[in-house]
Amino acid sequence: VIMVHGGSYSDCGDIDNPGIVYMCNEIAKRGFVVFNVEYRRGVLPDRNVVPGFPDLEYISAQQELAVYRGIQDIRGAIRSIVMRERLLATASDYRIDTNNIFIGGVSAGSIIALQTAYQQSQTSQLDVVFPGISTVLGSIDQNYYIGNTTVDIFPKIRGVLNMWGALTIPLNKVNNPANFFLSNISRPPVISFHGDQDHVVWPDTEPLY
Repeated sequence: VIMVHGGSYSDCGDIDNPGIVYMCNEIAKRGFVVFNVEYRRGVLPDRNVVPGFPDLEYISAQQELAVYRGIQDIRGAIRSIVMRERLLATASDYRIDTNNIFIGGVSAGSIIALQTAYQQSQTSQLDVVFPGISTVLGSIDQNYYIGNTTVDIFPKIRGVLNMWGALTIPLNKVNNPANFFLSNISRPPVISFHGDQDHVVWPDTEPLY
C-alpha cells in the first residue's frame, strides 16, 4: 500500500502529518506493507479573488506544475519499490507482492494518487489535462529515480483509496467522462470518501471526478 500525504502542495505539508502517519500505521497493523511517500512540494497560491466570490481563488499554473511534479514522484516511487523488490538484493526486507499494489492519498495526495492510477497515457491524457507542462518538467516518467522507465507499473495497481481528492478530465469529456479512460491499460477499482461541504474540491459542480 503506497500512501500520499496532503497539504495543498505547500512546503508546510509533509509525510509527518499525524493523519497520514496514523492511517499508515493502522493499515500496517493489519498485515500490509505500507509506504508513506514524500514528493516534491512548493506552490505559490494565487490570492487574487474573483469579484463576487470572496472565498474563490484562481487556479494558476503553480497548482498545475505542483500536481504534475507529484505525479512524476509517485510514479517514480512505485517503479523504485518494484525494482528494489524484484532486482536488487533487498527482496527479503519487505517481501512485497509487486503484482498487487494499492495506492491512496489524502486531499492533495489523493489527487496525485488518482492521476497516477487513471491517467496512464502521456499524450492522450496527461498532456491534455496539463497542457504544455511536459515541455517544462519533462515526461511524466522522468528517468531520475531508482526505478527506471522499463518498470511497468500497470496493471500492477489493483485499487485506489481516495480521500477527498479529485481526478481531472478535459472539458469536452464532461458528458462522457468514462470515454477518457477507455484506452487505459487497466482501470482499477476505487473507494472514495468526500464531504459534500468541501469548498476546495466541489464534488458535484466541476469536471473533477
